[in-house]
Amino acid sequence: MKTAFLFPGQGSQKPGMVRELYLELDQTEQDLLETEFPGLREAVLSETAADTDRMAAQLVYLSGLLSARLAKDQGIEPDVLAGFSLGEVAALSFAEAFEPADAHHLLAVRTQAMYAACDDQDGGMAAVNGLDPAAIEAALANFSQVWCVNYNSPKQTVISGERSQLQTAIAELKSLGGKVIPLNVRGAFHSEFMQSAYDALARELDSLVLHPLRYPVLSNLDAMVYPSDESEIRSRIACQVIQPVRFTLMVQELYRQGVRIFIETGYGKTLQGLISRILPGEDILVAGISDRESLARFKQKMEEFHV
Repeated sequence: MKTAFLFPGQGSQKPGMVRELYLELDQTEQDLLETEFPGLREAVLSETAADTDRMAAQLVYLSGLLSARLAKDQGIEPDVLAGFSLGEVAALSFAEAFEPADAHHLLAVRTQAMYAACDDQDGGMAAVNGLDPAAIEAALANFSQVWCVNYNSPKQTVISGERSQLQTAIAELKSLGGKVIPLNVRGAFHSEFMQSAYDALARELDSLVLHPLRYPVLSNLDAMVYPSDESEIRSRIACQVIQPVRFTLMVQELYRQGVRIFIETGYGKTLQGLISRILPGEDILVAGISDRESLARFKQKMEEFHV
């Protein structure tokens, strides 16, 4: 029975989400983080949602990384890692693919480049519930600039694209019986509109030193384990910003590999909810660890699960 750590992506942020674990870091590490993410300390300590949203990517990344570290320090060892969108960068960082400072810098470059790409294109995203992915793909075949980008669960898919075409596509999907919720995001992430972000990320990755992965990490692109070839690792990290997140396939592959304990390492319950909809059986344990209180709850669940 294997254990997977799953690192969440952006969207689950909340004031105070990583404060407890951040304050346990020594001053040297806090200073290193502040160097790569100027304003992080203020955002961590703030009770204001605007401050949290301003640093959302950095806070979500740090929450995932520190939560996984807490679990490992308590003897909870993963067999495999996976992440959702920017959560994959946290997974690779935890797997020691990069030096810590390089991992933090990579996230900073990725975040800035994706936001810059948003400024260049008028894009948006929407979550489609209640329709099979194949039906959504068929409906979008008539649109040149709207794509399926997040395959979250068998009945939830996120679409992304040019704003005017997106609105027309939303109307069509509603006519097919889908419940469509526009997302409050800056642009059309994980689509062709992120090409400039891909270019910036690829350039940055060329200069980074890579290390052998301490744990297997599944790729968002196809649910395959990251290979050992360094050029392929760099390619997959860069391509992730312009390709869909195939989370359903990833969870199914983890189950096929023997994973029965799924731990969302990071604040929130988004991935836990998706996993439970992808694998509704009773032979799995789905839980989250984001602080010491949730760690204690997980340990209790483990005792009950083994019984």
